[in-house]
Amino acid sequence: MIYDLPLTLRSGTIAKRLGYILGNFEEMDKKDVHRNGKFLRIKVKMNLKNPLKRGTVVRFKEKAHKVFFKYERLPTFCFICGRLWHQLKDCEASCDLCDEEYEELEE
Repeated sequence: MIYDLPLTLRSGTIAKRLGYILGNFEEMDKKDVHRNGKFLRIKVKMNLKNPLKRGTVVRFKEKAHKVFFKYERLPTFCFICGRLWHQLKDCEASCDLCDEEYEELEE
């Protein structure tokens, strides 16, 4: 699913371009409920050995729009490295992170 895509950009052409960024575009959900709602749903064939992409920037009429990808029906996956088959607590990339890299947040 593609979130934060402006309604004017929710076309088959844009869906295909975004699908090919993720992998091999297969189809776009034809239901107006999804196209006119909060997201655009597409079906993409992907190589699951590669990290998942969180989003991209779509440029339209001299404006940059950040769009975000949400994946459905996936097994366990890590939010740090974007790879499948392990969780955050088991990620080798998270060992590279230390407390010094973060600032304390106030509520």
